[in-house]
Amino acid sequence: RSLRTFPTGDAFSDEAIRVMESCHKKLLTGTTDDRLLKGLEIEYRLFKSVEQKLCSGEIAGPFLDVDAFLQTAATIMNRRKSRAGRSLENHVDEAMTREGIPHDIRARDIQGAPDIVVPNVAAYMDPKWPRSRVFVIGVKTTCKDRWRQIVNEGPLVKRKYLLTTQQGISEPQLAEMARSNVTLVVPQGLHSYYPPSARKGILTVDRFFAQMQNALDA
Repeated sequence: RSLRTFPTGDAFSDEAIRVMESCHKKLLTGTTDDRLLKGLEIEYRLFKSVEQKLCSGEIAGPFLDVDAFLQTAATIMNRRKSRAGRSLENHVDEAMTREGIPHDIRARDIQGAPDIVVPNVAAYMDPKWPRSRVFVIGVKTTCKDRWRQIVNEGPLVKRKYLLTTQQGISEPQLAEMARSNVTLVVPQGLHSYYPPSARKGILTVDRFFAQMQNALDA
């Protein structure tokens, strides 16, 4: 089909999941970690293919001046960053739905608007609902200093979880996260990028999902 404009981020994610289920069926019985990384990889390839088709004319020039070139480059880079963040949220959302974990995504009714709340906003707001059965989750492709944002999101729950695909974080920053009651969740395939001494404290996606399911079933 001929494309004249970029599809939405949700459309890219939906197509990546469809391709994965059609062409990578062995992942359906594999780990959530592997499926998540493969879905992100497929979506990135789809995006790059569309980007090449739609942007090749723009980047071929000629540009009137340096400012025009920089404006075009900035537009392309901002589109990439926006898509990447939305992509990870979408694939985590799909994984939770597939594994039967109740959740609300982009919980704007809660202070700080956390990316995901398990089991839902109503449980978070209910003072009678055990805090041990509520999970506040940040979903970030990269952390850097952005991880500190989630500390103040959903303040009724002290422990926060940060699911990221960042390839490695320094030991001092990991220690600071631990002191701030932030537990890191990283797909298994990326654990080798982290300091060996810190890996025990990092959850895989499968382990995190099991932890939530056990808490909700208790």
